[in-house]
Amino acid sequence: MKSNTISAEIARQDGRLISASIIMPTWHHRAEDGKLYAQIPFLGLETYGRNEERLNEAIKEAFICFCLLSERSGRGVEEELIAMGWQLDEPTSEGHAVLVAKPADELYDRVLQTGDERAYLVDMTAYHDQLNYLVAA
Repeated sequence: MKSNTISAEIARQDGRLISASIIMPTWHHRAEDGKLYAQIPFLGLETYGRNEERLNEAIKEAFICFCLLSERSGRGVEEELIAMGWQLDEPTSEGHAVLVAKPADELYDRVLQTGDERAYLVDMTAYHDQLNYLVAA
């Protein structure tokens, strides 16, 4: 991972999640079954793909599922991340929530350097029906 910045930006409009972006490390390995398995520790997830391209898609889909489940069954993305140890940071100039996961010590900081940096931006408006939002016609 190029930097030790682990952050998420959550955008809402009228209380509805409209986008979520994240920068975080992941670690992957090829298993005996030939699949690539990725650990996504800052979201508490693991996923797999048959090749690097599919693995990248699977990690993005895992992030989308995390957001959907946090909104639908949890207390919202922000509160779920806080419950996992993330901290609120200064909001953006647009008023979006920013959360960060900060390394606790130098060793942890060095371990982060071994991960692959992943960055995703997801337009969550496509999922509003799944979130049971009432969208005015």
